[in-house]
Amino acid sequence: MGEVEIWWLRESAKTGKSGLAGALTISHEFEIISNFKRCPYTTGKMGDAQVTASTWRLVERGRVALFKKGPYAGKLAAVAQIIDHRRVLVEGFSDDASKRVPRHAAPLSAVSLTGIVIPNVPLGAGHTALKKLWDNEKVEEKFSNSKTAKMSAKLVRRRQLTDFERFKVMVLRKQARFETRKSLASAKGKKA
Repeated sequence: MGEVEIWWLRESAKTGKSGLAGALTISHEFEIISNFKRCPYTTGKMGDAQVTASTWRLVERGRVALFKKGPYAGKLAAVAQIIDHRRVLVEGFSDDASKRVPRHAAPLSAVSLTGIVIPNVPLGAGHTALKKLWDNEKVEEKFSNSKTAKMSAKLVRRRQLTDFERFKVMVLRKQARFETRKSLASAKGKKA
């Protein structure tokens, strides 16, 4: 791996003794600072930077979004078209009529983007073309296996607990915490 070199321009002012008032001369010096801390996203010599894709979920045609608020909260839809920086045209498909999302403009603040992308969605894709791509990609199956869906199901189950069930959960958590602390204490005792 090569060294990262950063050029700094440094102006140093020096006073000279030519004449009564003295002259001010400015000299420009370039310094090379080597072995600087490397950026974790680059490797190799300067100029041979390895470009990696961002980990952001970009708004793009075919990106599957989950509605987080509004009348379609908890439902999936695919981005059919980007309208502007705040709105997208979405449509959601499902065998269950209660999970369908009609084609409409949705604000990006009402949806959260998932990691699922339907590839090769054509510009201005209609209902039939988008539905065919949705079915080929098995979006609902992929989403049901994702961490987001599992966490959502867990939260829904938690909200549905009765008072006694919440009490049982609290007791089980206390017991687990006690066992963990007990094993840690015995491990520390063996070390000393």
